[in-house]
Amino acid sequence: MDPPADWKDVIIRSTAILNDAYITPCYTMTIGYPDETDEDVEKSIEMVEDIYAEKLRAWVFPLPVIPMGTSRIRQNPFPVMERLPKKYWELLYVSWKHDLEVTRQVFPYMTRRVGNGGAVRYLVNMIMDRTFSHIEGIFKELMETNGQKAREFSRIELNSFFGLMKTIYWLGTTVFTPPSKKEEDVAVSPELTPTSSAALYRP
Repeated sequence: MDPPADWKDVIIRSTAILNDAYITPCYTMTIGYPDETDEDVEKSIEMVEDIYAEKLRAWVFPLPVIPMGTSRIRQNPFPVMERLPKKYWELLYVSWKHDLEVTRQVFPYMTRRVGNGGAVRYLVNMIMDRTFSHIEGIFKELMETNGQKAREFSRIELNSFFGLMKTIYWLGTTVFTPPSKKEEDVAVSPELTPTSSAALYRP
């Protein structure tokens, strides 16, 4: 078994092998153990960056570790915001930024049979691209505020008619309002080339 110091190389090699087989893996990592340091999280950030620096395709989702009652870590403290490493929010942003980029590449192929004409596909892809841009902007704000931005979402109310209407309105403005300059700065849709499309799916 490879020692922990070599795990990043194992992930890089494994992702390359999976991509060669037309598979895009989805990875999760748990963050927030009591003895975890910002230096540990920085190594995770470097690993995520290295995956994409190698032009590999993978979704990476960093999740706060939950002390489940039947597990060895059941005595661990619950990962409330104040206990998470400060670098966690940077890791969350870097991961989601690349996750959305991978999804942007895949999504046009998922919708190529939507509707009978190109207009419907164009509308669907436009809605998703703007939604992704907004989502990426939210994760950037989470990083910049060390997670404090998340407190705004705790006020979302779906159990009342008024709260539901407010949420629908917010989602509508997210989809149909052009991205702000700030969101455009963090989200640039790549142009798909024949090479990249061949890498995503078998001909």
